[in-house]
Amino acid sequence: MILSDEGRLWASRGVPFTQAQFDAGAERTVDADSLEELRAEVDRQEAAASRAAGQAAS
Repeated sequence: MILSDEGRLWASRGVPFTQAQFDAGAERTVDADSLEELRAEVDRQEAAASRAAGQAAS
């Protein structure tokens, strides 16, 4: 997690998403104004990645 000079929080996933997950909207790096918002954004990205992985397995 990174705190920018502007006070914005950033998080970047250690392991990149697959191309299919990225194409489904999962972003490796996200930002937000608060820790709670950042956590929610990370959760949204992980959910998008999970849906893409589920579709690929079908």
